[in-house]
Amino acid sequence: MNMHGSRVVAPLTAVLMLSGVSGVASAALSCPFADGNGAWMGACLAHQGIWRHSLLARDWAGNGVGVDAYYDPILNLTWLADADFAQTSGHAAHGLMNWSAANAWAGGLTLFGGTDWRLPTVTPVDGTANFNTAFSTNGSTDWGTARTDQGWGGHSEMGFMYYVHLGNRGFWLPDGTFVQSGWGLQNTGPFRNLIPEWYWSDRPIGSSGAWGFSFNDGFQNGAGQGSSDRAWAVHPGDLLIPLPGALWLMGSALVGVVAGARRRR
Repeated sequence: MNMHGSRVVAPLTAVLMLSGVSGVASAALSCPFADGNGAWMGACLAHQGIWRHSLLARDWAGNGVGVDAYYDPILNLTWLADADFAQTSGHAAHGLMNWSAANAWAGGLTLFGGTDWRLPTVTPVDGTANFNTAFSTNGSTDWGTARTDQGWGGHSEMGFMYYVHLGNRGFWLPDGTFVQSGWGLQNTGPFRNLIPEWYWSDRPIGSSGAWGFSFNDGFQNGAGQGSSDRAWAVHPGDLLIPLPGALWLMGSALVGVVAGARRRR
């Protein structure tokens, strides 16, 4: 089996329709977009994806300085804002690890109250229990590149980030005839240190391989587990727990009562 061999669409439309794809909520996302904090961002642009509307900023420090992560409500997944946190945190030199080390690193994270951090996952696009490793350029199989705005749907979390949220293009045209103009990591969205290289998924291939995704050219395939690739940690669900409105109002009222009592004394 070829592992990380030579890597072998429309432009972003005003409305993205996702339906009938396992693991992806049906959605209609329109321009113009707002960012995770509700700021007006203007009309959507080619190669800019839907992230301004589809990813919600999370600042757990609560100080308004920087963003710690972004929540994806479509896949119900939280992504670290720093895509190379393994390196910037000092855990891995150059951010590179083999597959076992990358899984151990992500699984051992305790950040922002979350303990279920992991590597992004991939599941068979045809809904069966087996991956299809035939090469394709339109996301019809698990091995190859996919369509902008589509990827592999919810079957590839990194593919969804690259092709849908960020609106990037794969190396090949979806019909496989020519190299696609404007391919590659043209847009990194709001993320820091998203590097156009290979990142590990959490899924093995047999006993010695593992699935990975290239943010260089949108290619998804496998590598030997001893290879050195990057790791981007994700967490299921949204770690932000907003204070319920009624409870917030009750707390505000109590504060007012206590303050008034103090003034009277």
